[in-house]
Formats: sequence, C-alpha cells, structure tokens
Amino acid sequence: MRRLKITLYPIDFDTPFSLNDCVMSIAILSEEMGLGYRLNPSGATVEGRRSELLIFLRHLKNETFGKLSDKIVMIVSFPDEDNNFPRRTHGEETAATWAEPRPGLSLEETVLDMIG
Repeated sequence: MRRLKITLYPIDFDTPFSLNDCVMSIAILSEEMGLGYRLNPSGATVEGRRSELLIFLRHLKNETFGKLSDKIVMIVSFPDEDNNFPRRTHGEETAATWAEPRPGLSLEETVLDMIG
C-alpha cells in the first residue's frame, strides 16, 4: 500500500471559509473508492495502490477542488518516496541556487520553504 499526503492551505482570507468541508470531501471520496484514510485539521493521508491514488486525485480535483481553486491550495506528496532523494542544507548553497526548485524536497517542503 502507498500513502498519499494531502495538505490544504487557505488563500482567501477575505471571505469566511473553513477547511472542514474540504477535509470531509476527502473522507467521502475515500469511502466511495474504498481507500483507507486518516484525517487531520488541514488535510488527510489516503492509503491505496498507486493507480487508485492517482484516480482518487483526479476525482478530488475535478469534483471538489475545481470549484474552490480561488480559496485553497492543495499540496500533494507521496511521503514514502521522499526518502529517495538526498537532502541539502541552505548553508551549502548560494542565494541563486536556493531560489531554484530543489529536487531533494517534496512539493510541500518546497512551498513551505518559499513562504518561510
């Protein structure tokens, strides 16, 4: 079984909005597809075969998050695969290479790195 980590970040702070509805959408779709899942306040971890997880993501994006693209950012990673890349520290890099995407980081880590 593979794991898929989904983390949601709100980007619309002008209108009242809760991530709870989005997290529930993940749970409902997981139940419908027969996938295992664990919820947290800002996302979920979904378990299944890689092909099932990719189909899950497509359905999640099309059915649920396509309507909310102006309110949230959805960061997706396969945490099991993160350990295959060597890690680099900021102290060993120049400012120019630090600003470029680093292949050793997951997408979530890269976004968090960019926003500080």
